[in-house]
Amino acid sequence: MKDRLGMLVFSTAGRDFGRPYLVIQDLDPNTVLVSDGKLRHLHNPKRKNIRHLSLTGLTENDIRVKLQGGTFPSNTELRKVIDELVTDRNLEQRS
Repeated sequence: MKDRLGMLVFSTAGRDFGRPYLVIQDLDPNTVLVSDGKLRHLHNPKRKNIRHLSLTGLTENDIRVKLQGGTFPSNTELRKVIDELVTDRNLEQRS
């Protein structure tokens, strides 16, 4: 299974279509928990089927190291990283 922790993803299905998230936990090969630090806080992540996500392959190393070490970044850090990755890479938010 490819490690997806800390990867920027976009929702491609559901009411959150187009919303950017970071993967905070791999549950199984087909399911992950995602959070954006705004509507889906770290204490209440969204469970998503991998088929309903667009994987960008972009990760932020500090967040990834924290998640691999078993600690969670703050919601503020998560929002900042998502905003930086989306604006730096000129990725389009569809929501």
